[in-house]
Amino acid sequence: MEHSAKAEKRTWPWLVLPHVLFATTVLVTLLVPDRAVEAVRTGLSLAASYGDKGLAGHLSFVGVLLVVEAAALVRRKRLSHADVSSIVFAFLLAWEVATAKLPVAVSLLYPSPEQVLGVFATGWPLIVRGLQSSGLILGT
Repeated sequence: MEHSAKAEKRTWPWLVLPHVLFATTVLVTLLVPDRAVEAVRTGLSLAASYGDKGLAGHLSFVGVLLVVEAAALVRRKRLSHADVSSIVFAFLLAWEVATAKLPVAVSLLYPSPEQVLGVFATGWPLIVRGLQSSGLILGT
């Protein structure tokens, strides 16, 4: 009995880590201004610095975070799932900070998650048409 209690105490912080990373990523995404906002304040155009996919990208990125968090909550008692969720959230947080919040990466070469997911959110009709076309070609 004592051995399982020790194991439970040892794993408790690791089971909470994905939820802390989720909250941190959502707060950083929504509260820390993007470098594009700073570019607009300095006189650059919004389209040149951030693209047309701003709001749709933020909403879709938060949607992806919510899906990963829901999966972590469903399987919350498994340490292996907590490890995978922590890695996913750490990667998404690092990607968000490195590309959208800090001016260290060229946005053309390293797009932010909002830009990538904004393309999926606004361009889904074209994506579906392309998938249908590819399915027809593969089916014949």
